[in-house]
Amino acid sequence: MKVRFILTLFVFSLLTAISSSEAHAISGPSKQGMHQVHATATTAEGGQALSKKAVRKANRLNKKIQKQFDNSKPNRGDRSFIVAIVLSIFFGLLGVDRFYLGYIFLGILKLITLGGFGVWYLIDIILIAANSLRPKHGEYYDH
Repeated sequence: MKVRFILTLFVFSLLTAISSSEAHAISGPSKQGMHQVHATATTAEGGQALSKKAVRKANRLNKKIQKQFDNSKPNRGDRSFIVAIVLSIFFGLLGVDRFYLGYIFLGILKLITLGGFGVWYLIDIILIAANSLRPKHGEYYDH
């Protein structure tokens, strides 16, 4: 994934260098750099405007690179490790910890069985404390 991103960025900067004298404005895969390249790709070396087709092609490539750049960011979740462990200790028998972490169906099962008759309750406390049970979508933001 990273190799493809770097290769795409390299091809885009090559295309920009051919059509613009200001291609040195980009200094790495940053949002500001992408916008600078986009701005410089609309005019040729002599100050003449590029064809609409060339500008559209550059815009499509810029969107692809921006999308890959946005996807390469780590997925930081919106759930707290401290809150998860506290909920597991005090309300684990009712499945509140599973609801909080995004496991709705398992939370309902845990609620109906009162924490798996206490066994599931203890296992979840250990799993959350050992950081083995994580939020369904992402990671903890404070761990």
